[in-house]
Amino acid sequence: MLVALPDLHRAMQGGPAPEQVLQWMVDVSGLPVSLISRLYRMGPVVRDEGRALGLESVEVGGQAEVVEPGGETTVAGEWSTGR
Repeated sequence: MLVALPDLHRAMQGGPAPEQVLQWMVDVSGLPVSLISRLYRMGPVVRDEGRALGLESVEVGGQAEVVEPGGETTVAGEWSTGR
């Protein structure tokens, strides 16, 4: 889709784009164009959001280790979404 990159950006910004580009976006992502546009306009996600949920994430060897304050549960060597 490199040839249609300007059309992709325009579509993700909510502007007009060829129907083929819009259909390709839906086929590839499985999301409606309106949601793709909304995600495209979002700001970056703050990495330490897990702290708001009472979880502390510590990086160990390039991977996350999740420590739950209420218990002694840690999961070493697995990636965490902070949820």
